[in-house]
Amino acid sequence: MAGFEELSNQLNRMAKGAKELEGTHETSFAELFTDSFVQANSKFHSMDEFWQSVGINSTEDFDNIPDEKLNAFVSSNTTFSTFQEMLDEATNAYISRKLGF
Repeated sequence: MAGFEELSNQLNRMAKGAKELEGTHETSFAELFTDSFVQANSKFHSMDEFWQSVGINSTEDFDNIPDEKLNAFVSSNTTFSTFQEMLDEATNAYISRKLGF
């Protein structure tokens, strides 16, 4: 019976996580790019360190950096080819965490 209870609890947690993901919402970079994600996929310890290294210190800096420059930095310093690829993978990891995987 304990195995069934454990499965039931996990399914309930997954359902709760799925409910939280319903609809449209904004998720911060801090929620997406956790330290563990950054450490596993780059030479950096945190996203703050990543941003500083590429020269991004504000939202304005992020908005103004040429895609080519950001993508070249990502390609050289992470396991990803582009920032979009990095963002997509961070989003997938976030969804997996929310669903309890």
